[in-house]
Amino acid sequence: MFHCVQFRNFDVGDSNLYITKKWWSEGSAEYFGNYVYPEVDKEYMHNGAWDANIADNDLFGMSYESYVFFQHLANTRGNEDIMRLLGAIPSGADSSRYQAALNAHFGTQAEDYWHAFAQQYLDRAIQDTNSKPIPLAPRDGQLVLVGANPLPASTSPYRFTWYRLRFPERFKYTNTVT
Repeated sequence: MFHCVQFRNFDVGDSNLYITKKWWSEGSAEYFGNYVYPEVDKEYMHNGAWDANIADNDLFGMSYESYVFFQHLANTRGNEDIMRLLGAIPSGADSSRYQAALNAHFGTQAEDYWHAFAQQYLDRAIQDTNSKPIPLAPRDGQLVLVGANPLPASTSPYRFTWYRLRFPERFKYTNTVT
């Protein structure tokens, strides 16, 4: 049903570009379906795809599983904010334009918002509409053996990257963020 709202209220663009907009069209439809029927939890069938994809793909390469993003957005900023975001997404966009739209939407808080979202995901603390934790299963992060060299930790925008660190014993360590 939410697809009707999308087509009526947002610039959905050419239906031939459907594949490039699945992250927001299908993800928000899954979320709002759960908002209307909070005890059904049909969206959980996409949890495995979220868990499998979020470390290897950015948000914009996803589909139904991106409901997790919209659920977190509703939890932290409300449904009205989702509607504002959907209204700001350009039609026929690619990943760089989607990224620009999200950066503009979140403003100077974009990195902090995404980090908090990733932290809640890894903590399995994202609440469903029915106030229960969404049963997500983050996979283990890449194991990195820490040595004398700096840890090369990098990621792409709107993608989660996490590591498991292994430190040799009997050394003193200092962490700095640059």
